[in-house]
Amino acid sequence: MIRYDRIQELVNLCGKKKSFLSEAMGFSSRYLIDAKKQNTNIADEPLQILAKELKTTPEYLRGETDDPGIKGAPDPKTEGEDALDIELRKIWDSSDLDDRKAILEYAHFIKGRKAK
Repeated sequence: MIRYDRIQELVNLCGKKKSFLSEAMGFSSRYLIDAKKQNTNIADEPLQILAKELKTTPEYLRGETDDPGIKGAPDPKTEGEDALDIELRKIWDSSDLDDRKAILEYAHFIKGRKAK
């Protein structure tokens, strides 16, 4: 079962909002609030995402270990990003050089179009 008390403790520690974390997991912004009220279990893949965002392990969030395994300070590269930023970063990181050039070209095209 999920230890929602530990999630809350880590949310307070890292300063991320539950709505941000819920969206990063691929759910609506109220997911973590509603899941806690209903004492819902969280599937492995979203739990991995949550653990990564909270700089801990899924085992700690499940109560299987008392070692939070906190992995240092928040990454300034991703701190405060919303779900859209995260999705864009995933696309960028998985693209080769030619695709990145095309993405940038299209972004400049859109930016130029909006400036008019």
